[in-house]
Amino acid sequence: MAPRFEDLIERHHDEIFAYLWRLLGKQRQSDVALEVEDLTQEVFTRAYENYSGLRRDSNYRAWLYKIATNCAFTNLRQAKRRQEKHFALKFVEGEPKSLPDENSRAELRALVDELPAKQKACLTMRYLQDLDYSEIALSLDCSEQSARANVSQALRRLRAALKECP
Repeated sequence: MAPRFEDLIERHHDEIFAYLWRLLGKQRQSDVALEVEDLTQEVFTRAYENYSGLRRDSNYRAWLYKIATNCAFTNLRQAKRRQEKHFALKFVEGEPKSLPDENSRAELRALVDELPAKQKACLTMRYLQDLDYSEIALSLDCSEQSARANVSQALRRLRAALKECP
């Protein structure tokens, strides 16, 4: 028997919120919590709209991660477009660029944020959300081998970037 939708929300809301927070971490601003909460609500709204069509033997957790990933990728693409427009305006206006001082944890977060979207999602699901590769594969519509490869490639990129850091 399928769980009540309300039970899915209670069981997975905080986990999905944390996952989205980590994926959108590059946008660490004062309003990011509100943005992530809105995105979490969008995930569960989309899930509710499609819940009746789901098979009873489905992996509900992986299904929610898939919806969350799609919502996050859309959000990241939109944010990137906004950022590119904003940067173009700053460049035209001649605003000086400065890099803030960062500690090693912030540097690592910045490096993770620079990963390709799928690698970042796989790495986040595996090491921060503690999903197994089968759940990651279901969430991203890929094979377990592809999920493993994305995690491996992400780790390889991070190690290489960390070696280059002074």
